[in-house]
Amino acid sequence: MADTWQIAFAHKENGVLTDLDAVPTLSNSAGTMGVWNPSDDTIIVADDTAMTWLSTGQYYHTLTLNVTEGLNAPTYNTLYYFSVERVIDGETYYTVLTDTTPAYTSGETYGSVGWTCDQIEAFLSATGSESAGVALRYVQAAYDEFLAGRHPAFGYIHPWSFLNTYQELTLQASVEGTASGTYTASASGRQLGTIAVTATTAIFTSAHVGCYLTVEDVGTYRITAYSSTTLVTVQVLTGQTAADFTSKSVWLAGIYDLASDFGGMNGRPTYMYSSTYLTPYLRQTSLDDITAMWKYDGDEDEPTHYAVVAREFDATAGQRWQLWVAPRSENTQVLRIPYRVRPGLLTDSASVWLLGGREHAQTILQIAHKYVELWGSGTAGVQAAMADRMMAQSIDFDTALLGSRGALSIAGADTGLSV
Repeated sequence: MADTWQIAFAHKENGVLTDLDAVPTLSNSAGTMGVWNPSDDTIIVADDTAMTWLSTGQYYHTLTLNVTEGLNAPTYNTLYYFSVERVIDGETYYTVLTDTTPAYTSGETYGSVGWTCDQIEAFLSATGSESAGVALRYVQAAYDEFLAGRHPAFGYIHPWSFLNTYQELTLQASVEGTASGTYTASASGRQLGTIAVTATTAIFTSAHVGCYLTVEDVGTYRITAYSSTTLVTVQVLTGQTAADFTSKSVWLAGIYDLASDFGGMNGRPTYMYSSTYLTPYLRQTSLDDITAMWKYDGDEDEPTHYAVVAREFDATAGQRWQLWVAPRSENTQVLRIPYRVRPGLLTDSASVWLLGGREHAQTILQIAHKYVELWGSGTAGVQAAMADRMMAQSIDFDTALLGSRGALSIAGADTGLSV
């Protein structure tokens, strides 16, 4: 919530706190204002505003503080006058008092969602537009418009620098464990057919079908079926020697979870470092091609191809994505995955921050002011004009980080950058 400021008045009779017959009001003798800024006579609280009883002989009035200039609300660290009107034995008395609002102490949350909602709550309170509880709705609408990045004058879509990021993804080489196999009753020595192999730990995945399970000094067996993370069926190839599966090496499936805010590739994955430096970039291919490479070429090597695959949808977590690579990595590799951020919904919290950081906090706030104006009156006015100017300034600022705009973007093409 926004910071608040209370002005107080105490009534005493013979030095003892005593209730008035009626709750006093904030009003001056001219009947023109209740609380005002003496520097310019700006009215902060209207005349004849009732105070609130606190305890015997004590009354108060609460105001919401605001750090945004130009709004009809008290700002931080400012002197104000307030006049208390009270009636005693039929006579009306006025007492003019002064009080100074506290210093602003929320600087560490500047630019957070909570801070932005505070400013909108103050704006709503000052304008009387709506209750403060809907502030997040305005902030979310402003945030969505800001992230869309459309230039208010030229119409092109600006590719915000902070929406282009990357994930460092480690491709683990292999998993190790123990497994045991059960031969058919008639099998001895060499055989053809299949063996059910049970692992003592969860070492298999469904993507291992088509892979080869290697047992030292015995041979290699092709995985033909997957029952669970601890149970697979392998095919005994011609000339393989029958032996217990007391040790094994099976490569990972080449499936890796992408970041939770992944919103699409923004380039090709590249190795942060490579054992051979022969394949600095991975080539994109289809999911079918990846699985075919796993199935028909069971060798492990440095991955050269990738596909982005949707994970099973989770209604509580939203859509998530995976990176599938082939061949499976023979060594531990680190990939740099460039991607476009997919922002989540906002939460009103001082510890939740708006993408773009402090540099664009005032722009997002001003766009929210525009929505208050637009949804309140149905007409875009001074707040909308200010929002457009600030949006253009934010785009210019961010453009300096990315490079200069080209003629195509000025003409309206959704590129935002010269090539």
